[in-house]
Amino acid sequence: MAKRPSLIKQVKDVLDKLARFGESKHEEKEKKKLEAKASGLKGWNPARVDGIYSIVTMKTYRRECVNFVEWAKKEYGCRYLEECKTHANQYLANKIEVGNSAWSVQTIRSALRKLYQDQNLTNEVKLPIRRKNEIKRSRGEKAMDAKFSPERNRDLVDFCRATGLRRHELKALKVIDVYEKNGRWQVDVHQGKGGRARSVTVLKEFQNRVVEIISNKAEDSQVFDKIPVRADIHSYRREFAASCYKELSGKEFNPKDKDKDAMQKVSEALGHNRLDVVTRNYLG
Repeated sequence: MAKRPSLIKQVKDVLDKLARFGESKHEEKEKKKLEAKASGLKGWNPARVDGIYSIVTMKTYRRECVNFVEWAKKEYGCRYLEECKTHANQYLANKIEVGNSAWSVQTIRSALRKLYQDQNLTNEVKLPIRRKNEIKRSRGEKAMDAKFSPERNRDLVDFCRATGLRRHELKALKVIDVYEKNGRWQVDVHQGKGGRARSVTVLKEFQNRVVEIISNKAEDSQVFDKIPVRADIHSYRREFAASCYKELSGKEFNPKDKDKDAMQKVSEALGHNRLDVVTRNYLG
């Protein structure tokens, strides 16, 4: 008789089948839209697709799912994933009760829904509202910031402020991906969030600085050999967003007088496709 796999192995097996690393989440959504249209469905927009397209997301989901099944095994003696599923509501409610942030609880729910491929899982649990002032990073000076020196990492800081790239995008970036086109310097991102590619125009004030950073480096070399773990990349993305909006619209961002065309272009430069995300997390 075959040995029953552990709960951790069961989690790994399910999530591994959903891995879509190197593929485009955006293209998959577009494919689903066309399939829905061809089948006669109207007004259907796939906000989610089945796969997991980011290695970082996979690591996060695996961690949260393992924590959940280990809890279910300890508390209720569960041995199979379907047994654990019946306790998902209680697990999420417990996390809220002990004070987990709205952001953490949302991540846990997303992980469990992906594990069970059930977008209605834990619908009965009312999640706390996510508020910007509850984010622990990128909202003012933090203790860990003192251990990262912007001066010693001036090239990285300036490049981030110039382009707004994410951490994993900076790690993958090669010199050949930075080039001049029609008098402006561009940066090609081949694997952004969801596997989407994009081209970012370097802010005018940083054009010469970016050229200085990549000078004397071979085309096939990395722009940055290492991205310090304590570098607050998200805060530099926020700075880029604000500067980019001002460059495009000619004014500071004002939620009561928004330039939607500029907002759309900032969103595309950051690798997002929803204006509310950019307004809430970058320009607000």
